[in-house]
Amino acid sequence: MKTVKNILLAASLILAAVNISSGGTIAPQERTKTFSVNKGGRLYVDVNPGQITIVPWDKNEVVVKIKEMEEDELDNVKMESDKNEVRVGYDSKWGGSDAEFYINVPSQFNLELASTAGDVEVRGNISGDVHLKTNGGDISLKNVNGNLTASTDGGDIRIGDVEGELKINTDGGDIAIGAARGKTVRAVTSGGDIHITKSIAGTYLRTSGGDIYAGDLGSGSELLTSGGSLSAGIVSGGIRMETSGGDIELKGAKGKVIAKTSAGNITLKNVSGEVTAKTSAGDVDVMLDPSAGSESVMSTSSGEVVLRLPSSAKTEVEAEVSLRGSRGKWGDDKRIHSDFQVKESPGSGDSKNLSKAKYVINGGGSKISLSSADSGIKILKSDK
Repeated sequence: MKTVKNILLAASLILAAVNISSGGTIAPQERTKTFSVNKGGRLYVDVNPGQITIVPWDKNEVVVKIKEMEEDELDNVKMESDKNEVRVGYDSKWGGSDAEFYINVPSQFNLELASTAGDVEVRGNISGDVHLKTNGGDISLKNVNGNLTASTDGGDIRIGDVEGELKINTDGGDIAIGAARGKTVRAVTSGGDIHITKSIAGTYLRTSGGDIYAGDLGSGSELLTSGGSLSAGIVSGGIRMETSGGDIELKGAKGKVIAKTSAGNITLKNVSGEVTAKTSAGDVDVMLDPSAGSESVMSTSSGEVVLRLPSSAKTEVEAEVSLRGSRGKWGDDKRIHSDFQVKESPGSGDSKNLSKAKYVINGGGSKISLSSADSGIKILKSDK
């Protein structure tokens, strides 16, 4: 019996060895194909599924290397070239694969890459239009001298600087962007943070569940989140910043600023123009040089309001502090304090639950309304 078992074992080992050496289903295979191209061409990759890695180089060649694919699956790969376009397609016979598509392209080339499941990565700078899509993976690339669109249904997106239009979307990940220099910048995620170094254009950033951190931005920018904090650098014009639960910070803007949060502090610095700043639970601190004819509003339902104005500001300020029921008595921290001289108006002064005051500064020219509940208001000279 031992002899028969030994023979059967030896036979099985020999069959396994033959299977591996002949490129059977046990051992993953590789395939490489080279295409001669000119700069400015286009690469199309559409794989189901697979990981796509693009490496730009100086050669006028596209070299496609397929890794980690079983031999019977290699027959499902189609690679062809026509009129300076290279196409790579793959549809898995079994519906699942660990295949890797490693592709060298000229650094001046256009890319259209799509995968039903897998990461998509560009390991180097590329000059050309880039379109990336994966239904289940991360997207990452360096600098792009051209337009960029990228989307993933379940991963992070990390990109460097982009010279052209930028439109990116993920249903479940973070977004990180370098400098955006195109006319259109749009980044949306359903569940993550957004970081952008800077943008010269009006920038639209939205997340349903995360923070947004932005550097300097162009006029007309919008930062929106349903559950996180917002911060931005200096904006060349106006900006809209809204969150349902977090703090808002802005370093500077020239134009109309809208800042709203349901639960957080608002801090706006160096704003020239007009401000609407509202929070239901937090402090409001605004440094404003109001433009002629502007109408600004700053309010909180539970917190302090601080308005910082230059001595040369031409504006009318109406301030109101209210106490709600028996929540507290009047104290110094719940009064209206001002570095500017008050001008009495009908209804000004203290009552049981309400304190009002009006200030006409340098003859007026704009209007500012301040309101606070259960806390104080300060109107300060920013250049004092």
